[in-house]
Amino acid sequence: MVLFGGAPGDRVRFSIAHELGHLVLHQSLHGTSMEHEANLFAQELLLPEAAMRREMAGGITLASLATIKQRWGVSMAALAMRATELNLISKRQLSYLMAKLNSHGWRTQEPVEIIMEKPRGLRKMIEVLYGEQIDYHRLGNDLRMPPHFVKRLVESHATKAEFNVATVAGGTKRERGRTLTFGRVPTAEKNSADEADITSAHPS
Repeated sequence: MVLFGGAPGDRVRFSIAHELGHLVLHQSLHGTSMEHEANLFAQELLLPEAAMRREMAGGITLASLATIKQRWGVSMAALAMRATELNLISKRQLSYLMAKLNSHGWRTQEPVEIIMEKPRGLRKMIEVLYGEQIDYHRLGNDLRMPPHFVKRLVESHATKAEFNVATVAGGTKRERGRTLTFGRVPTAEKNSADEADITSAHPS
């Protein structure tokens, strides 16, 4: 699985879960519903139904989506689509939310920054053999690869220090066995349409 950089961390997380869904569910490249099935797999993996029903029980607004994003590290747009799949809001209400995200300029860059997560396993194995201060010339020679290439590859993986810090704007610590806080909800302009519970303010 290869991903290009540059996308926000929350979208990358969903893309990885989506591609994992293809690997788990689809043994062939045929079928018209594969993309939808992979999306459903990603939604259930990252946003489990029982938890989302609890999270969204108080109503769905842009502010509540930002708060949920902060806890779960998945985009507000994906959360809104998950709410639609669970029949918590209608497609018309989803369209309203997407329009509001667009009007704020948040379709491409949402509030609550989720920094890109880095895997740890490959670098950890290399550190066992070469130490934490990796000699990339030696590693490159052993792998018969250019040192600059292996350096770039290894540095795309987390160091021990990076792995012990949550991938959050603001540097909140990750502690195993505890709920993660993925980011901060920024102060933004509010209006009654944004803050209203859309499940009642915009009935289907």
